[in-house]
Amino acid sequence: MTVVPDLLVADGQGLAHPGRFGLACHRGVHTGIPSIGVAKNAMGTFEQPGEERGPTSDLVMDDEVVGRRRFPASPTLTTPPRHERKPMEVRLDGRSAIITGASKGLGLAMAKEFAASGANVAILARNPDTLAEAKAVASAGAQGRVETFSCDVSKAADIQKAYDAVVGAFGQVDILINNAGQTRSMPSDQITDDIWQEDLDLKLFAAIRLTRLVWPGMKQRTWGRIINVLNTGAKTPQANGAPTVVSRAAGMALMKVLAGEGAPHGILVNGMLVGRIVSDQIARRYRAEGTNVSFEDYVAKAGANIPVGRMGKAEEFAAMACFLCSDHAGFTTGTAINMDGGASPVV
Repeated sequence: MTVVPDLLVADGQGLAHPGRFGLACHRGVHTGIPSIGVAKNAMGTFEQPGEERGPTSDLVMDDEVVGRRRFPASPTLTTPPRHERKPMEVRLDGRSAIITGASKGLGLAMAKEFAASGANVAILARNPDTLAEAKAVASAGAQGRVETFSCDVSKAADIQKAYDAVVGAFGQVDILINNAGQTRSMPSDQITDDIWQEDLDLKLFAAIRLTRLVWPGMKQRTWGRIINVLNTGAKTPQANGAPTVVSRAAGMALMKVLAGEGAPHGILVNGMLVGRIVSDQIARRYRAEGTNVSFEDYVAKAGANIPVGRMGKAEEFAAMACFLCSDHAGFTTGTAINMDGGASPVV
């Protein structure tokens, strides 16, 4: 049994124990060390009043001495009581974010969550008719500014124009969420060059171009967050899944490359892989199928075989995105997180 020496308390009979930590050790652990008291509690302060200890003690593993450790004369270990700890609060105060494809669905849910957490949010969408409503939704309860920008991110000129407008409004871009694009799936022999190019322009080159624009400022400020919103098909491409599974797999590779390049400069890049989540895309699919069941029953049936027993919520997806863009996730980069309730067969 391995001993953690800093948590041991001698009992005066040649034994040592850590109070309520649930560890134990064998006779002879402490050599020449007199009694030094007992631990107050498992989460409080350890005190060793009164007597000095010898300079070292043996470390044992299964009755074999494996090394020696020097102890200070009067060590203490203090942990704040649980009731005094503050709950974690995810905040984005002072940050400015671009979210593409943000007039509906997951993009709009992220815009609302980010704005409520204090960020300035730039909603980018192709259809200008949806932007006013999206701004109203995202602004409800917002603690940061919300602005909208009409932009077809499949076009390089539109991207540059929108980026310049966002910087003009907010001064800088700290967070980039590459979220644009809907799933397109068909047999590969039916995919024309034009279809391939459209899908790659919207889902891959949009992320490449926007990242290239925001990168220098993030690097200069040594802080940045980028999320590529993909789907679980990026990890598990199946027959008839192109062109989108190919575009999304490329987006995941791009994420990993950027994560390695950005980490030394404080730029963290991750991927979020969408599974079955109740969103605008699901609503469109429901309407297109023309089923006689209610939308609620349709959603329930679609989520019945997911391990958690239901489809995901856009708000849950947005909460994870908000966390990844916060300072709390400062050690998380280069990951591709399945947001699918455990449905994917791969990690």
